[in-house]
Amino acid sequence: MTVIPAILGAVQPNKKHLPRWIMRRDTPLLTSEGDEVTLSLVVNNALAGAQIMLWMTGGGSLASTGNWERSWHDVIAEELARYGCTYRRLTSGTTPPAQGTLSGLLTIGGGYQGQIMRFTNRSRRNRRTNATNPDGSPGYREMQFLLANQGAAGTPEREKNGTGQILSGNLVRVLDTSRTPTGTPRLALRLPTGQTSLFDGDSFRVVIETANIIPGTKLKLYPAGDGRRALSPSFRPGFKDAGEAAGCDVFLPRYDPANPADYYDGCEITFTERYDDATPVTIDFTLLANGPEEGSRELFIISQLTAEGDAAEFDEVRARGDWASGTAYRQGDWVTYLVDGGRYIYTSETASSGNAPTDASRWRPYITTQTSSLNLSFTIKARPPRYWELRATVAGGVVTYAIHVPIGAAGDSVAFASTGAPAGFDAAIAAALGAAATMTGGRLIAADGGEIIFTVPLSGAGKHVLRISDPEGTSPIVISDACAYLTPPVVAATPAKQFGVNLAGAEFTPAQIPGTLGTHYVYAGQTEMDYYWAKGVRIIRLPVKWERIQPDLYGPLGGANDDIGRTDGVIDYWEGLGGTVILDVHNYMSRKDAGKVAYDNPAAPTAALVDLWERLANRYASRAVWFDIMNEPSGDRQNAGRVADVMQCVTNAIRARTDAANLILVEGQRYSSAQFWVSLGQAAAFDRFYDPAGNFAFSPHSYVDADASGTSGLCVTGSSRLIAITAWARERGFKLFLGEVAGGDPARADQATCGPIMAQVYSYIRDNPEWIGVTAWGGGRFWGRDYIFRLDPLNYATGPNSGQFEMLTPYLVA
Repeated sequence: MTVIPAILGAVQPNKKHLPRWIMRRDTPLLTSEGDEVTLSLVVNNALAGAQIMLWMTGGGSLASTGNWERSWHDVIAEELARYGCTYRRLTSGTTPPAQGTLSGLLTIGGGYQGQIMRFTNRSRRNRRTNATNPDGSPGYREMQFLLANQGAAGTPEREKNGTGQILSGNLVRVLDTSRTPTGTPRLALRLPTGQTSLFDGDSFRVVIETANIIPGTKLKLYPAGDGRRALSPSFRPGFKDAGEAAGCDVFLPRYDPANPADYYDGCEITFTERYDDATPVTIDFTLLANGPEEGSRELFIISQLTAEGDAAEFDEVRARGDWASGTAYRQGDWVTYLVDGGRYIYTSETASSGNAPTDASRWRPYITTQTSSLNLSFTIKARPPRYWELRATVAGGVVTYAIHVPIGAAGDSVAFASTGAPAGFDAAIAAALGAAATMTGGRLIAADGGEIIFTVPLSGAGKHVLRISDPEGTSPIVISDACAYLTPPVVAATPAKQFGVNLAGAEFTPAQIPGTLGTHYVYAGQTEMDYYWAKGVRIIRLPVKWERIQPDLYGPLGGANDDIGRTDGVIDYWEGLGGTVILDVHNYMSRKDAGKVAYDNPAAPTAALVDLWERLANRYASRAVWFDIMNEPSGDRQNAGRVADVMQCVTNAIRARTDAANLILVEGQRYSSAQFWVSLGQAAAFDRFYDPAGNFAFSPHSYVDADASGTSGLCVTGSSRLIAITAWARERGFKLFLGEVAGGDPARADQATCGPIMAQVYSYIRDNPEWIGVTAWGGGRFWGRDYIFRLDPLNYATGPNSGQFEMLTPYLVA
């Protein structure tokens, strides 16, 4: 009678017969890489304590754990434990001399009743050609499972360990169907249209572009910025659907209060064997409309490669540097092999030394994924639905005018004024208004809204000034002035490339406004100005506080300590020496107790900053003074688009409302960081920026410490942070001025790198024509003697120069 294996579990042990070990392969002899392999084991007449040795051996290191999803040791031990049996790994000394051999000791437990035990594992696709037939077709690697008697000391063999009959000798053959990459794995995020500036309702496509990607590679993505919720579909489900449609596995983390560090508002995409480079993960998003209380927004899609395909196969992967014959390596170590320049990962379960990476039984190539453009940034022109804006530009013998009229706000109106118009302007604007707006009694009245664009031949003299105003405050005005010079303005020649310093102090102690002069803040004095002039400095940047020089919004310049008079004193003295002063409103685009300056913030509207600069520009017109509109815009209610709007509004107002043609310096959001100017949206937001007088420069800042924050004297990298913004400015014909840069004292051992790094920065400024100069941070006598960026000497008369200032001196006027 044939005994069906499924019934064997019911057969009770027969104490009169020796144990009978039966091991079978339940899957076909030949499987492909990535398929499951199952073996079954049953012991008839099993006695508690009966033992057998299991050898797993095969050529081409197929027995190595690195070729299977799990260690066979673990698989067998877990299955035995289910039936009260045990498994113990054995050392290599107990195994036969065969390549890639594993061995273990199986012991029957007292509760075992003859049940069938099944061991299932899955082979890995190892992306390497391990075996081929003579004709070049994929061959196979082989692994054999062998059982052999293992005696137990002091135990009568007949009762415990007599093997009786062993049915074993099972072969497993794994067909080498790996897909070997044709080149280096590559991964990038791409926008097919290249669009980075968007409007409400726009759609855009994101493609995760790959080449030769290795299965198991994982990419984490998440949105950032105040536009991250303005997407349809929502970010997480959108990427989940797109990823799964492309054959990827997508994980959405859930917030766990007990493990908040493990939560992020995004997803993780794992590229699987089902994924094909030819059909990458692609998703189309549409921007949702803004609410009326919101301004322009920024959206960032940030991604991070969290696991490479090769590394993903191991629980832990460790970089061990260059391979050395005397170093012991264990599974998961990877090294660089100097002989061929390749990188290899150690796959063998047994640690060893002296085995070169060319030993395929222990090593295989570790393929590093090359990444580029893993972050995307957008400026979303999602302004309030009701706004007005003026623009006038001169080019090619014509003046082009643009008026943005509110959309969906019929009847909204603003006062409109025009002075010095060229011939034909009145007729041209009347013809252009049409369906978008009408004009009655000096007021523009919105109809259906939209852009009104028209041109007029350039004629006449002086300048044509347009202005809109809204005393009732019923509709935000983003750009209130436009100015078209009918004859070129008189602009002072930009001096030779300037290398100078910031003379800080007047902006100190913002918590004490206005504060006590000499205790909380101080203005640059003649002694320090004489010192820097004698050293060859010809330009200084003078930071001041808005609240000190204009205590009341829309009020006169002055201050309790005559701060505007003291500002005059610094400018008068330095200009008298023959130098240039940069007047820097050092407020980070905010006003104390009023919040951030914005066209839709009643507490600190853009109009208030316009009023300040109208007064300052009238005061210092035609003087050797450059206007730095606002230091390092940042924080709440700010993004690149919003900052660009405010800077444009103030620039237009200076030209339209005053006779000042002084050079204007324009800073960007994110603390005006040069490092992030292009990558995080400033460049895109400022692409259309213009100055009616054509006399401006963008003024980024660049610190050389690790995170570019200017909080450490350690110098890490220099001119590399200026390359992207320089290329952008060169392409568009813009000029640049580095308003702040600093490094620590190179005389200190831990800051010795500052010498060459700061020289690299200053030389880059000198050698690239887009840059018109730089002012180093931080001069001023109010800094403590141990301040990491102190430029001033401890004694102005006897010196010596500070180490920080010494780095600048080779670039100063001789």
